[in-house]
Amino acid sequence: MALPLLPVEDVQRAFETLSEEAPVELQPFFEYFEDWWMKKVPFRLWNVSNLKHGIVGSTKESKKIILIFGHL
Repeated sequence: MALPLLPVEDVQRAFETLSEEAPVELQPFFEYFEDWWMKKVPFRLWNVSNLKHGIVGSTKESKKIILIFGHL
């Protein structure tokens, strides 16, 4: 699930939509996620939508891109 990437205000609605449309085999996962991550852990601790990122360097030889993440 990409819930940590969504704006905080959209997380609850997106979770409910995913949970309602998920196959029955995934319901235990959604129950766990709801009981722990949606109710016990504040969204601000696991949501990363407010982090800024950017490219700080790359090398032509390896074509690697280094991303740095930090709070706005």
